[in-house]
Amino acid sequence: MDHGHDNGNSIIKHCSMKMTFNTDYNNLCIVFKQWHISSGLQFGISLLVIVFLGYAFEKLRSYNSIEECCFQKAYNEQTNGLITPAKRSGKVSRPFRLCTLYAIQLIFSYFLMLVAMTYNAYVIAAIAIGAALGYRRSHCDSLQSVGLCH
Repeated sequence: MDHGHDNGNSIIKHCSMKMTFNTDYNNLCIVFKQWHISSGLQFGISLLVIVFLGYAFEKLRSYNSIEECCFQKAYNEQTNGLITPAKRSGKVSRPFRLCTLYAIQLIFSYFLMLVAMTYNAYVIAAIAIGAALGYRRSHCDSLQSVGLCH
């Protein structure tokens, strides 16, 4: 009876899914079975990718906030509190763009949540480090940009 073993000559690698906080990276799969980690080098590269994902998420979040702020300012200046059909018709594409950016941000946040569901301390730390770096960088940018929007 063949169970996928090659007469003991090959090692079958399965994704290890621990449901408790851990630091083990051997046979760790992150979100997809194709993102299978079986060595320290792969784990290190994966952590760098995860740091980048956390960073990119915070940059996207900051960008969305600036876009919303600028939209609100432009909307308030153009309408002066009065909404007329002529003024409303020119603003259709921008809210659609904001909704699309929000949807992308939501999908991104769920993906990072799934990455964190490995319960691996190093993976969670990589998300936090990336997000902190992204927040630090984006917060400085948005402080300057938001001043222009208020």
